[in-house]
Amino acid sequence: MHSPNPYRPLLPTAHGPMPNQAQLHFRRRRWPATALPRARRIWLRLPSPPSPPCATPPRRAVKTPVFFSSRRRSSSLPPSPRSCFLPMAWIWMVLAAGAVLLWAISLGRIFSSAAPSCVPLSPQFMPPLRGDRRTRNVMLVVAHPDDESMFFAPTILFLKSKGHNIHILCMSRGNADGLGDTRKEELYHACETLKIPHEQVEVLDHPKLQDGFHEKWDHELVSELVMEHVQLWVIDMIVTFDSYGVSGHPNHRDVHYGICKFLHANRQGNVEAWELHIILEER
Repeated sequence: MHSPNPYRPLLPTAHGPMPNQAQLHFRRRRWPATALPRARRIWLRLPSPPSPPCATPPRRAVKTPVFFSSRRRSSSLPPSPRSCFLPMAWIWMVLAAGAVLLWAISLGRIFSSAAPSCVPLSPQFMPPLRGDRRTRNVMLVVAHPDDESMFFAPTILFLKSKGHNIHILCMSRGNADGLGDTRKEELYHACETLKIPHEQVEVLDHPKLQDGFHEKWDHELVSELVMEHVQLWVIDMIVTFDSYGVSGHPNHRDVHYGICKFLHANRQGNVEAWELHIILEER
């Protein structure tokens, strides 16, 4: 006894008997090639053998022919899931472009305001010498004794290695704790170690320029004293603190702004000014 066939075709039987080969051949000749859909027979694997035929006709869903057409999809069908993501992609692209634009604008503002207008910019610290001069007269302007060793010793050693003349102008004796004379002598000893002659070091003791966190120094007075020593030592370049004062000391910051005033008043001169910029890192 043969086992029942587990496959059965889904063929059109509800609309009449199956056409014979002649009818199929006739229809193929009459139908246009573009209008003829591509059809194929599909075999379904049934979980169990088919039930024996009964008197009642099978359901319409079984008797409906199945065709797979090569024509384009109807416009009435819902859009594909990929097309739904296109608007979201455009939204993300616009948001990303806006974020980049805002970042560029803010970065430009930072660069335009970060550099102090009073200190001229130069592509390198020691540009080529002007004319036939082999050395430069460089003046280091500090607020207290020991500033030259704590903050500017590498700069001094670099300039000395290039053969430049170093002068130091200290705006006070650092007498906040009553040790002004001691600190002054220590400054001279440090300059001897750094190979700076004694006559190229000046320590001021002006009553309006006294050491202290609560002492406010007059920027105009600092500018005038700097001008005097620039003319006295024929200075070509000044090195000093940045606007933060390197360590944040108020006297350091006043020295910076006093030199800014000097540069604004001496715009036509040939004196360059450089600041020691400190980079603070968060820990």
